[in-house]
Amino acid sequence: MHRESICPDALKMDSIFAKTIFLFASLLTVLTGADYVKISSDSLTYDFRTGDHAPIYYFLNTENAGIKKVRFDVTSFSDWVSVYKEGDNASAKTSLELAQYSPLNFILEVRPERLSDGVNKAKVTVEAVDLQDYSVLDLKEVIITVNKNLKEEAIPFIIETPKQIISPTPAPILILTPTPFIPSFSLPKLSPVKTPFLPLSPSPALSPEIEISRSVLKQIQSTIDSIKLFLKKLF
Repeated sequence: MHRESICPDALKMDSIFAKTIFLFASLLTVLTGADYVKISSDSLTYDFRTGDHAPIYYFLNTENAGIKKVRFDVTSFSDWVSVYKEGDNASAKTSLELAQYSPLNFILEVRPERLSDGVNKAKVTVEAVDLQDYSVLDLKEVIITVNKNLKEEAIPFIIETPKQIISPTPAPILILTPTPFIPSFSLPKLSPVKTPFLPLSPSPALSPEIEISRSVLKQIQSTIDSIKLFLKKLF
């Protein structure tokens, strides 16, 4: 049985071709700015008061979104934040190799009871490191903020001075007094009428002068009675 021999020159060409492809892929990654590090959040904020439950745990979901296998270095730069792979012990730095599109959870352990009152910030970085030349291909930062025992802003209490109620001045009551009615016409002056004494005559018939005098007296008396009645109705 004849076995074909492999030409050393062919192997050399294959090795050069593979390195060329790898170099081209690396250059393409750098030029296009491809992301390797994909994380669930880049900012975390907590409000903490003394006596609250501690520590605080956050699961940082990471994924290699690049085109090749890389190493993920996760580092905490504060002594009150620890980072470690799920299931491992707490540490300040964790390094794990991740294949393309491989997800992984890291735990961020926050210890707010160690902090002083006020606003406290910490930083955690996630780096994608090339396994060949150990260059950093991508880097993401997670900023952690803890507001410890912050007092709520007091709302100023405004006391309103009661406004003086001005009561309306009562209008003066006008009492109307009836004005006596003064007729615009003047009453005729009555002069006493002297009735001549006439001796009785045996004849019952009255003279014409006596009849006229009685008629005038009746008219005058009627006028006086009308004026009296008018004044009574008026007052």
